[in-house]
Amino acid sequence: MREELVNNRLAGEGITDAILVRRVLTGERAAFDALVTRHRGTVLQQAYVFLRNWEDAEDAAQQAFLQAFTRLQDLREGSKFRGWLLAITRHCALHLQRQAVDVELTDALPAPRLDDILVEYIRASLEELSARNRSVLVWHYLDGLSVREIAGRLGIPEGSVKRILHNSRNSLRALFGLPIRKGAISTMTTESTSPGRNLLWWVNGRPPHDTPLDSLLGQTVILTVNKKAMNIEQIAKRVQAHPQFVQDAINGLLREELLTKTSSGRYRTNFLALDAADRRDINARIKQVGTQVAEIIIKRLPKLEAAWNRTEWPPQGYRWAVGSWITIGLFVRKALERHATPLLPPSPPQPLRPGGFHYWIGGHEEAPDLAKPYVTGFHIWPPEPDMLAYGYFIYYASNRPRIMLSSERGRALTAVYRGVSEPEAIAHDYGLLVGQAREVLASLIESRLIKRQGEALALNFPVITPREEEILLPVLDDVTAPIGREMIGLAAVELADGLAGTGYGHLKAQFPIWAGWFRLEIESLVIREIIERGVLPPMPDPVPVEFAMIGWLNPSRLL
Repeated sequence: MREELVNNRLAGEGITDAILVRRVLTGERAAFDALVTRHRGTVLQQAYVFLRNWEDAEDAAQQAFLQAFTRLQDLREGSKFRGWLLAITRHCALHLQRQAVDVELTDALPAPRLDDILVEYIRASLEELSARNRSVLVWHYLDGLSVREIAGRLGIPEGSVKRILHNSRNSLRALFGLPIRKGAISTMTTESTSPGRNLLWWVNGRPPHDTPLDSLLGQTVILTVNKKAMNIEQIAKRVQAHPQFVQDAINGLLREELLTKTSSGRYRTNFLALDAADRRDINARIKQVGTQVAEIIIKRLPKLEAAWNRTEWPPQGYRWAVGSWITIGLFVRKALERHATPLLPPSPPQPLRPGGFHYWIGGHEEAPDLAKPYVTGFHIWPPEPDMLAYGYFIYYASNRPRIMLSSERGRALTAVYRGVSEPEAIAHDYGLLVGQAREVLASLIESRLIKRQGEALALNFPVITPREEEILLPVLDDVTAPIGREMIGLAAVELADGLAGTGYGHLKAQFPIWAGWFRLEIESLVIREIIERGVLPPMPDPVPVEFAMIGWLNPSRLL
């Protein structure tokens, strides 16, 4: 029991993979057990994607962790442990899959069955293709690598990679008597040469790791019936796939309640998935509103900068570039939310999916001219009573490392803010073990959230005290109240209501969810506009961990 508690503590978010890997390499076996505890669920899910059998997935996971332990010294960067482990998992799963195919082919029944078709598909992908071509397929369709990335790995022209993908797909299609695709050589994500339609989907809530939307066929089915319900034959004809494969994809979508079946045996979407054309129209309106809001905010930035300069932060050496990110982030994201959100209709509660997960899903069809929506906001760790709330400004167009937010880190940051630096004192005053306090402090120094000042420690980011709040809040409200009410809030409601006229009326109950998303996208585009006009400097790439970090002693009014 004690070892289990130690492993669970080590596997907590306060200690990075890199730290655990270093400990394993110095002989601390418990650190590897902690890595197993942390990643076992993800590894099992990855293995199950290939094997579709939990018992086999367990075997593959066990082999993967064994190989990872024996080869850990080959890993050059401990921070990349997860990706390296998943690559080993895929290798182990494919090896088991190939063994299973050999056995099934030997014992196959004379009469054709669906299982035999699937076995032939697996055999084709593993045996008929060369090792290089097999790697290209796995990298592109399972690992999500682009043609350019694969070409770089193999040291061959991008055209050669496209040709491999084209020829390999045709080899697999020939096994099922399906027509060979001719014309330009391209990838499956290109609409001109394939019926596949990619869906860029996002979530409000927390879905399972493995959903039917991870499949290109599942995404294509969703975008095929997003406006008009169809039966299996109609869908199969439209997506140019075998009806049995379409039925399998539909069954998975039905289980997750992402599709519904009508009384007449037709299928239709149970969440909003916009066609590319509809998304273009919405983006044009979002661009129009975002540009207008950006112009208003830029004109009022001198007031905001003056308010910033009245706080105690500038004497601490904070650059205005960093300060402007924090304050404009408050300006655009949270202060506008205070005034735009009340205009939005109340969102329905997240539905309970069959797997026990609460979430909404939304998305739109991918197209070359439709970039991923820019999302902004503050990711704040909710504090315990009398603890410092802390977090960072998110801008998903940037390459920012994930920041671990945990109760232990919050306690340590609160202690440092209040002038306590010794691990023993932090452990005593804030309910931590001494060793735990040392580890958390080390990780905070490593991530540059705290810094050494002589013998003491200090936060490397500013904190909004009640005094700063009283200085900033009136300025934020004065500028953002009319913008939030009269522009962003109304535009978000109008955009959501307009969905009914473009074929999505059967999902009207979900329009409030989209009104909230549209509000976020408008606010995010404002940030993008301010950057592109040179008023707000771009985030560095990669973004330092401490960049735009901020703490609150009383976040309720600002947040």
